[in-house]
This record gives sequence, structure tokens and C-alpha cells, in this order.
Amino acid sequence: MTNPVEEYRRRVYQKINLEIRPGMKVLDLGCGDGYDSVFFAKKGAQVTGVDEITSPQWQEFKKSYPKLSFLKANAEKLSLPSNSFDLVFTKDVAHHTQNPEKFLKEALRLTKKGGELVIIEANRYNLLFFVHLTLMRGHQHFEKKRFKEMVKKIKGKNKVRFLEFEAHVWPFPYWLRKGCNLCQNWLEKLFFWKPYLSYNGAIIKKGT
Repeated sequence: MTNPVEEYRRRVYQKINLEIRPGMKVLDLGCGDGYDSVFFAKKGAQVTGVDEITSPQWQEFKKSYPKLSFLKANAEKLSLPSNSFDLVFTKDVAHHTQNPEKFLKEALRLTKKGGELVIIEANRYNLLFFVHLTLMRGHQHFEKKRFKEMVKKIKGKNKVRFLEFEAHVWPFPYWLRKGCNLCQNWLEKLFFWKPYLSYNGAIIKKGT
């Protein structure tokens, strides 16, 4: 039986519906402890996780997954070559950067032609996030309109697909979490709740 955090991560991966193929090169920008990087490595990808703060977990993860590496660096100005990665993934990172558009342009620069840049950011006006993360913890998440404008500004002539979905960590017993997940599915179907869904996402397909 999975724990609440694993269930949450699994839901996010299902919502973005990415095809991770063995051998593909993945860049996890703002990787934190590295759990998303591990997910990609388990699928057989060659993964590089980047973050400004080194995590003690990195060494343990590298022992288990030889194709997984980590780099301590500022994600707004990386020395990595352009067009290097089949997939560049960044979740809840852009709103922490000094210049979000510069950060996303850098992410797109590193994406191979024919590859994808996946951007996921919490919605500022999701009711739970606004109270817990914005008011209590000072996270300056983007409004839905601002998120879309920012992505459209940096995408250039590349195609973009926008996503909206509900995903939370529910710290409850399994039977209660199951009910919460059903409620999340129901909320995603309500047209009037669209502005308040917890996550905004964008997948930019880089042209060849």
C-alpha cells in the first residue's frame, strides 16, 4: 500500500501522461531531494537532477540508479549544451526564481528539438494552497492567467498544451484518502471549479 506522498506523486505523473522511454535523456530542474528524478530513472531514462541546494538523498539514490546524476547549480544559468535533453521537467520551481521567464527560456534552450519541456506550477488561488502555502508560508504562486501568459511568451513558435488538475497530499488513513481522490476527480469535471484547480501545467513541444 502506497503512502500519501507516493499517491500524490503518482497522480501528478498520471495527469501529465508522459511517455518515458529507456535511454532517453531527462533533466529535472529544481529537483529538490530527487524523488521525481528517481521516478524517471526507474523507467530506464538517463537522468540529471539540478538544484541549488544539495540533498543528502542524492548519494543514496545514485547508488541505486547508475544512470542518475545530480548537479548543484543555479537553474537560471546552466553551462549545459543547448538541445541536450529529450525531456526537461520542472515542478513548483519557477515561482521561486528571481526571473521566471529567464528560467523557463533556459529550460527550453536545453530541450532537444522534438523533445518536451514540462512545466507544473501550483495555482495561487486554489483554496487549500492559498491558505497553507501563500498566506502561511509565503509562496508566491502564479495566478492561472499569469502562468499562461508567461508560457506563451517564452514558447516562441513551439506548440504548447495546457493542463489543469487537482492533486494534494492527504495525510489520512487509506480508506479516507480513497474518498479524497474520488472528490479530486469530481472537482476536475466541474466547469466552475476550473479557476481553482490546484495545478496549472504546460507541455511545450520543441519544433524540429
